[in-house]
Amino acid sequence: MRYLKILFVAFALILSAPASLAQNMQLRAGSSERILNGNEIDGVVRKAEWTMSLRLDGRHNCGASFISPKIESGKVTGWSSEASEPKWAVSAAHCMFDPWTGAPYEISRLSVYSGALDIQNGPSNGEGDVQEVRAFYVPDGTLGTPSYDPITLENDIALLRLADAKTVDGSKRGSIRLPTIADVNWIYDPYTALHTAGWGRTSEGGIGSPTLLEVRIPMVDHDTCAEKYAPFGDEIYPGMICAGYRSGEFDSCQGDSGGPLYYRPTPLTQLTSKSVLVGIVSWGRGCGGADLFGVYTRIVHYQDWMTAVIQAN
Repeated sequence: MRYLKILFVAFALILSAPASLAQNMQLRAGSSERILNGNEIDGVVRKAEWTMSLRLDGRHNCGASFISPKIESGKVTGWSSEASEPKWAVSAAHCMFDPWTGAPYEISRLSVYSGALDIQNGPSNGEGDVQEVRAFYVPDGTLGTPSYDPITLENDIALLRLADAKTVDGSKRGSIRLPTIADVNWIYDPYTALHTAGWGRTSEGGIGSPTLLEVRIPMVDHDTCAEKYAPFGDEIYPGMICAGYRSGEFDSCQGDSGGPLYYRPTPLTQLTSKSVLVGIVSWGRGCGGADLFGVYTRIVHYQDWMTAVIQAN
């Protein structure tokens, strides 16, 4: 009952805001997040085994990522990169609300599909697995984090508690770890090479990709990103980060909201041996426009909140 209150608080915030403005930002978030000029993940699920399709009424709506807290004596002590049957996922808060009414989606309408690259043919071919969403949590002003703001998309993060997987084969799904203190010293630096992946549209106004696509993009420093968005009246808050090229062209697109922005190590790098979740696809303006970088939720900014929610549930 305590966390049902979160949904009603968020809903009340939406109702108290100017309706047209809130709706505009929600719709823009849902219609402008993008995988543009990406590549297929060459048939190997384990290259992005944490990526899942968040479904509304059985149809792809957003992306999400498996995470798995390490818990000792009821306390979260870290984040596993090896859990094959994760029970938690992270996505964008705006994916949890109807963009037209501002109402939270009924939990019975939500599920996640994972373990397959093809979300169109995979289920009919018996690939992958569907898990019910048992509950979701968005920032509500408690637990040390201000409320999710549907007008500005500040604090655009949601935690999903999942039902057990229906299959016992966890070889094609797994968690991605969150940044450690050591990671933070370098992973958010400008020009760090990151990846984002999803099943969203491959062009602005186009159709979604049935197969998981991935694109490589660099981190952009906060001031540069804020300067480019200032003429539109958009603010880049501390809990947001930006990534992309000044020339545009490579980006995320419609249907990728909530999906992962992550660092993947290569044989030449020794900074980390495992992939790290850096951000969550949140919003942008258009798809792949010059100097209009993609905006992502900065995952490390919310790790204390995530820890508190998981320990309470």
